Amino acid sequence: MKLKQVIASILTDLTQAQSIADSYSRRVKAAYKNDPSLRLLPVPKAEIKEVKLDLKVAFLATNQVTIYEHPDYKGKSQELIEGSYDRKNLTLGDNVLSSLKISEGMKVTLYDRENFQGQSKSFTEDMPNMTTYDFDNKTSSIKVEQISTGNGGGLHVEILTDKLQQIPESSLSSISITLDLDSI
Repeated sequence: MKLKQVIASILTDLTQAQSIADSYSRRVKAAYKNDPSLRLLPVPKAEIKEVKLDLKVAFLATNQVTIYEHPDYKGKSQELIEGSYDRKNLTLGDNVLSSLKISEGMKVTLYDRENFQGQSKSFTEDMPNMTTYDFDNKTSSIKVEQISTGNGGGLHVEILTDKLQQIPESSLSSISITLDLDSI
């Protein structure tokens, strides 16, 4: 999930919580008005004045390719950055690649023989099933290169809650956000 989606979701939830609190306050006010003893006391108002959030995030490399041994990004995998990978560099194994995920701005060329020889296929988008291109379990060498995307670059941050527990604490960053709701 992208960081801006997380923050938008939090703001939406805060708006809903404040609406619920306002509704509760209206009901309490009515109860105070109708009770002779409570009528003399000030009506409490449920307010959310400030919210503090500490988000753990990982800034992950977005210029990578992940190869998988099974279709639909399943089974063993290997992450590759820009470079050339011959059979001996493919920890996934020889002739086992069945799907691959490609980061934006990256190009992958697969070769059916080692030393970047033989039939080849190039991809710039995710491929959930190499059978579609008659290249399932046929890869013996790979070239990964960065290509221009024309989007001007920029930082890409995602909140990957399912993966955060797999990342060492020293690799995580913390983003602290304090929202002063009195000023809204």
